[in-house]
Amino acid sequence: MRSFSYYFWPLISALLVLSISVYSEQKQEGSEQIIAVAANRPDAQIMILKIPGPRGSILDRHGRALATSVVKQQVVVNFPSKGFKDDQAVLNWVQELRDSLPESLPQLKIKDSEILNHYEFRRWVPMAISNYLDNEQAWQIEAGLSPSLSLNSVYVRIYPEGELAAHIIGYLGIKEKPAKKAIEIGDLKWELHEGRAGWEKIYEDELAGQEGWEKIITNEQGEIIYHEVLKAPSIGGVVRATLDLDLQRAAEFALTKLSKRGALVVIDIQTGEIVAMASNPSYDPNIFLPKVEYDDYQALINSKDKPLYARAYQAAYPPASVFKAVVALDALEKGFIDETTLIDGPPSMEIGGREFKNWNKKPEGEINVIDAIKRSCNTWFFELAMYMESRSFINLAKLLGLGENNNLALLGETSGKLPTIKYEAPAQSANLSIGQGDILTSPLQMARMMAGIARGVSLPKLQLIQQVVTNQGTVVEQMVVGHSTPLPLGFKSVVTVHEGLSQVVNDSRGTGKKAAVSYAKVSGKTGTAQWGDVNKKQYLAWFAGFMPSEKPKYAFAAIYEGEEGQTIGGGTYAAPIVKEFFEQAKPYLEPIIEQWSPRKSIKQKSEVTEDDEESAIE
Repeated sequence: MRSFSYYFWPLISALLVLSISVYSEQKQEGSEQIIAVAANRPDAQIMILKIPGPRGSILDRHGRALATSVVKQQVVVNFPSKGFKDDQAVLNWVQELRDSLPESLPQLKIKDSEILNHYEFRRWVPMAISNYLDNEQAWQIEAGLSPSLSLNSVYVRIYPEGELAAHIIGYLGIKEKPAKKAIEIGDLKWELHEGRAGWEKIYEDELAGQEGWEKIITNEQGEIIYHEVLKAPSIGGVVRATLDLDLQRAAEFALTKLSKRGALVVIDIQTGEIVAMASNPSYDPNIFLPKVEYDDYQALINSKDKPLYARAYQAAYPPASVFKAVVALDALEKGFIDETTLIDGPPSMEIGGREFKNWNKKPEGEINVIDAIKRSCNTWFFELAMYMESRSFINLAKLLGLGENNNLALLGETSGKLPTIKYEAPAQSANLSIGQGDILTSPLQMARMMAGIARGVSLPKLQLIQQVVTNQGTVVEQMVVGHSTPLPLGFKSVVTVHEGLSQVVNDSRGTGKKAAVSYAKVSGKTGTAQWGDVNKKQYLAWFAGFMPSEKPKYAFAAIYEGEEGQTIGGGTYAAPIVKEFFEQAKPYLEPIIEQWSPRKSIKQKSEVTEDDEESAIE
């Protein structure tokens, strides 16, 4: 049984041709003659083609393009209507045309069967044989093109910054291709794309352009003798992000320079806006246009480094010793300790019949909470956790945003993992106190947690999109600043932990000295944890915190994934990423740096040479 379209399209075609004829009567006499000639010549064509609309732009907070649409050119073959004795003659002719092009020209891979099919059914429509060309490239070759070759203008999606923020922005895939059968009314002039990842997919309806229509009449030789745009295509809407292009560049630079695999997230503490969020390695979304080559895509999905994986918000890692800031805050607030309480920090201790070690093989002695944070003393926190039990600080961790999805415009955002609030065995409580065991978090969550600790009174609601506007000017999404979750923390507890986090970086015996920057004081916490397959002995390094210490403006979290068997630590591998970021970002922060107090130099001498903590694995 024939489909409805078998009968429907000929009827519509006839009506459209009739309407064109009626419309043409209103045109000048020359147009009437063109229509008449075309209608009476079997090898002439009257075509009504659909033009894909250009997609709207994705912009940073200052209106700079992260993804946009431009007009580019493609070299196309204009087939004659007749003149080939057989299929091989067609293929030879096309090959001669392709050979006439400069070797540097990026040509498309086209099968012989596709060429022959196009000639048989669609020879009145030019066939693209090159990839997209910039206008300058097109101008350079235009004069030397064979008469049977020409340039065709196409709306093209581009990502001006290449790999920058690619995981967040996303990429496109082909939604619909130009037909391969006989020409029908409404056939696409070139490929129609749609979002397949990131914001391109999330905001597909808002970003997609509106199609246009054009009428083309060719003579028997395939030459265009009449052309009219019946309806111009219109561009899609706009998505404006909270990301700052300059800070995003600085984040990507720091990660690429200092890590093979890692992530960095930076948040404006006061507004909750994410100003930079980078994952390394990344990928270039431009390779997906007009379509990604099979080998290129296989290389992406089969790479052991997982370049399509957004480590900043899709990955879940043990928080390691960064979590000690939460434990310390809760212990202070609940009255288990105060800023003067001394607890011994031996090199190791036995808990539940097992030995738990500190990273430092030398005794730390009896120290207070500020020194315990500064030195990242595992055994000090083991002792405290067994006294507290884990149920208390796990509650605070939840209030600080761990274990929950932030409901941002992100695909695949992880919720992480927090243990249930129940009694834990002493060994479990001890392990949780240093951020290991049944607990996982993302760099995004860790940065938000540090924003909450920096503010002290509340946890900011994260923002990633400032505004989304349709092509009709309708605002469908608008950022509202000010939403936050109150935190049950007293001023004295917060100030005490802040001092410990400051000394991590700014005291000579701190574990995060390599995060110190030249123009402001940084506060933070180092962390190291075993990660992945236990048998591989693979570790990851953290550094998370805020800056400047006195008047916090930015919260951050950096993570470094180590190689199998590599000895790493938060202070030696993750802290330098943060330092590099802020040094690179300095020129763009100049307007606000003068409001910050200058950082003080480190004057104390250390009797302990280690500058980083090691993990104590359960």
